[in-house]
Amino acid sequence: KEKKQYMNDEFKTILAQDFLNKNPANPLEKLSKRELSIAQLLAQGKTNDEIASALNIETSTIRSYKTKIFQKLGVSTLHQFLSKASVYKII
Repeated sequence: KEKKQYMNDEFKTILAQDFLNKNPANPLEKLSKRELSIAQLLAQGKTNDEIASALNIETSTIRSYKTKIFQKLGVSTLHQFLSKASVYKII
């Protein structure tokens, strides 16, 4: 018996948007190592203050990184970021 797999609508939308915008197969490839490590902490639910403390840098620096990460991933909200992070297994 053949198993059928289905994609949820949010996953399909993200993949379609990435394809239409000619984004790389995995948009995480756009991130620097530092941006990726911060994105992973954001995806784990850490706050800007918690990330800043863990990395021993200023909270304002984390906010700057977060803005760059969101721009590179083509998202504008934390919810959109978390959806994309889930699709591309950043967590």
